[in-house]
Amino acid sequence: MSIFSRKESYIGLDIGTSSIKIVELRREGRDQIKLVTYASAKSAESLASDQDNVAVTHISAIAHEMLRRAGVTSSEVVAALPSLSVFSAVLSLPDMSERDLEKAVVLAAKNYVPSPLKDVVLGWTAMKDFMPSKSSVAMDKSKGLMSSVAGNASNVVNLNATGEKVQEKQIVPLVAEDSAELKARRPLAKKNSEIFLTAAPKELVQRYSAVIDRLDLSLVALEVESFPLSRSLLGNKKEPALLVDIGDLATNFSIVDNGYLRINQSADIGGAALTKAIVSKFGVSFETAEARKVSFGLTMENEGESTAMAIKPVVKDIIDRSLNLKRIFERKSNKVVGKVVLIGGGANLKGLAQFWQETSGMPTEVGNPWKGVRVPTALNNKLIANGPSFAVAVGLALRELELGD
Repeated sequence: MSIFSRKESYIGLDIGTSSIKIVELRREGRDQIKLVTYASAKSAESLASDQDNVAVTHISAIAHEMLRRAGVTSSEVVAALPSLSVFSAVLSLPDMSERDLEKAVVLAAKNYVPSPLKDVVLGWTAMKDFMPSKSSVAMDKSKGLMSSVAGNASNVVNLNATGEKVQEKQIVPLVAEDSAELKARRPLAKKNSEIFLTAAPKELVQRYSAVIDRLDLSLVALEVESFPLSRSLLGNKKEPALLVDIGDLATNFSIVDNGYLRINQSADIGGAALTKAIVSKFGVSFETAEARKVSFGLTMENEGESTAMAIKPVVKDIIDRSLNLKRIFERKSNKVVGKVVLIGGGANLKGLAQFWQETSGMPTEVGNPWKGVRVPTALNNKLIANGPSFAVAVGLALRELELGD
């Protein structure tokens, strides 16, 4: 049990494809949030691809040891689902009573969600104009449904690595007006309401819940990871920004506007591709190539010049993909993406932010999710260096502390 009250201390649990991150934050007074503890560990299993609960057992064991060693004191946890595993859509429906609206949303979902409703955890909310730090797409543990608080969503589209729309899984505005049954049920209304619909694979939600249960923690919310990223990295800034999450095997691009996901794309290219480029260039082992990548990155000093030349084409490929996504968003929204925020384990590649800015012409920074959190002075440099990989976990832990203001 937590030694703090429910509104004072929360755990953010980020279960990624190759690592697990834990952050515990505590409220101190009205205006200050303090880091209690944190932990990170590698994982060879992924809940997103698990078919026989091997990953549940594996990840539960690792996370249990992380909680023990980190000395976590809270039992309240907020976890994240990967954005690309959750279907979302914006529905446009006439204003009506909440009871009628629920029926209308479910009816529309049957015709729009690409999976049978029996196979997903479905949720929705009428969209309001909340501040970004107050927004979420989360699992309501009391109802067993996905619920969300979103605002002013415009075109949101999931794309594949080639920039093409994903088959019938795009996040796009849906005007559910072609259903005779809906027309018969709907009362006369003067205007439409925008509804944010989410549908997460039931098996995936159950696997995440199973891990939480095995850890003997209380699941407060299960968010889609784009929301905690926006919360920890962008705060109350409303201007469109491009978040680039560089993992080991893949890079995820998300454009966030006013705190909410607008367009998302994933590419099967990440830090490992850079290492392989060095292996190919110099004929060295993967371990030696990894060491060179970490030591020199994109710096052009002495030995680093040849290493940088080997990995620049791969980095340029990643940048080009992000610029393509930026053009799609700006064309559809008539808005300008103001900056790039680099996150994930690959964001700390030496010289990356500078090279990205010079190549793209866009202001680029390495994300620092700790900027609104009081951390021990002795750990400040270490936490900033590791900040990009903790952005989701920090944003998750912040959720309830900010909602409780």
